[in-house]
Amino acid sequence: MTKSTTNLLDGFRRFLGLPPKDKVLVFRASILLLRYSLFLPRRRFSDLTSHLEHFECLPEAQELSQEQLARARSMGAWVARLAIVRGLNASCLIQVMVLQRLLEREEIPGFICIGVRHCEEFSGSDMFSAHAWLQCGEEVVNGGPDCSIFRVMSAYRWPVANG
Repeated sequence: MTKSTTNLLDGFRRFLGLPPKDKVLVFRASILLLRYSLFLPRRRFSDLTSHLEHFECLPEAQELSQEQLARARSMGAWVARLAIVRGLNASCLIQVMVLQRLLEREEIPGFICIGVRHCEEFSGSDMFSAHAWLQCGEEVVNGGPDCSIFRVMSAYRWPVANG
């Protein structure tokens, strides 16, 4: 058996060992990552965020139960892992848009942040970089720990029935 076949079988065995709720999450996240990777570059950002509440700075964090926060952490980790494993090269924006859809479906409150920073490694130029991350409560659940170096330019919160 080749190494790639062995890796594929090992991944399939791990998938079969997951709790049912995580199997569904992995399936949904995989489909959304593929869909967003293919179609996000062709859509206007305003179309994708039209149902979200827009803020020009960080909104006040909504209360989450410990269970909701744990689930959001788990979902954020799954999306990040799948974005790499699937070889989609899913950008930070694609990852947070996918995670937002999954969290909204489970009625877990949070918000997407879009930030920018001046790139000092390009000294003498006006180069900037942008980053997207997703927060639930005060915690970043997707987008990495270094998002604090970015200045928030916009944030988007989704409607949650009990949030």
